[in-house]
Amino acid sequence: MQIMADIFLCEDVSRLTKHQSFLFIGDSNMRAIYKDLVWLSNPSHQDSLIPVHHLREKMEKSYEGDALIDSSGLTAGRDYRETRDFFSQGNDTQFTFHFVTRCFSPRLQESLRTWKREFGSYPDVIVMNGALWDLSRWGVNAVVSYKESIIKLFELLKELLPPYTQVIWLTSTPVSRKVKGGIILPQIQSIGETLRFTIVEANRYAARVASSHGFDVLDIHGSFICQMHRQCSDGIHWHPDSVRMMVNMILTHFSLSRNCKLPGRIPPSQSVLLRQMLFARDEALTLPPGGPHHEGEEEAGRQRVVLRARRRIL
Repeated sequence: MQIMADIFLCEDVSRLTKHQSFLFIGDSNMRAIYKDLVWLSNPSHQDSLIPVHHLREKMEKSYEGDALIDSSGLTAGRDYRETRDFFSQGNDTQFTFHFVTRCFSPRLQESLRTWKREFGSYPDVIVMNGALWDLSRWGVNAVVSYKESIIKLFELLKELLPPYTQVIWLTSTPVSRKVKGGIILPQIQSIGETLRFTIVEANRYAARVASSHGFDVLDIHGSFICQMHRQCSDGIHWHPDSVRMMVNMILTHFSLSRNCKLPGRIPPSQSVLLRQMLFARDEALTLPPGGPHHEGEEEAGRQRVVLRARRRIL
C-alpha cells in the first residue's frame, strides 16, 4: 500500500470527468491506460480490473463502445497509426487515444495544429508520454533526436494550447533487462540490453523540459521501478493491476491539481506515494501561476463543441 495513489471507482470517475475531454498521446502502455479508464467508466463492470486480453488487442473497430477513427492496419513499423475515441453522452465525457511512434513528428504536429479547426476546441486535459519508440526505433542518433524532439514538442504545446488545457507528462515506465517483442528488431537487439538505462536519462531530461515549460510531470517510472514483478514477460507491458495503479495515479494527480476531493480510500498515513503527491500539490500552490498562456484568450470561451469523432459513434 506504500506506493498506492488513492483508489477510484466508477462513480468517482464519472464525477471527476463529467463535462471533460481527455486526449491520451503515447505508446501501447498509454493505450492500456486509455482502455482501462474506459473500462472503469462502465458501471456494468462493477469496478473490476480490465481483462488482460483487452490490453493485448489493438486496432479493434470498437472497444467498449469507442470507435477506431484512424489506423494504418496491423503493422509493427514506425508508420503505425491508431486513433481511438470514446464519448459518454450521458456524462459528456470524452477520452481520445492517439498512438505515436515519436514524441514529435510532422503527423503529430499537423494533428495538433489543426485540432481546434477540425474539432472546435482543444481538449481539457492532454496526458502524454514518449521515449520507448523514440529510443529504440529511430537509429543511432536516437538520443540526440529525442532531446531535440522533446523541446520542439513542448514549445509547440506552449504555443498552441489555451489556458484551460492541462498537460500531464508521464515518465515512461521501466523496462526489464531483457526486452522482447516487436519493438526491438533482430538487427538491433543490443539496444534492448541498454534501454532500461537510456530510459532513465530520457525521463529525467523530458521531465525537466516539461517543468520548465510550465507543464505537469507525473513520475510513473519512479513508482514502478520496484514493481517489476507486475510486468508482463515481454519486459515492456504491464498486468491489469499495474495498469489500474497507473490510472489511479493519473486520477489522483488530476483531482489534486483541480482541488477536487479525493475518494479517501487510501489514508495518506499508509501511502508514501500519496503523501508525496499531496506535498507536491501544496508546494505547487506556493508557486506563481505557470503553464501555457495566451494574451487575450477569453476564459469564458471554454464551452466545448461536440467533436466530429463523437458523431461517428452516436
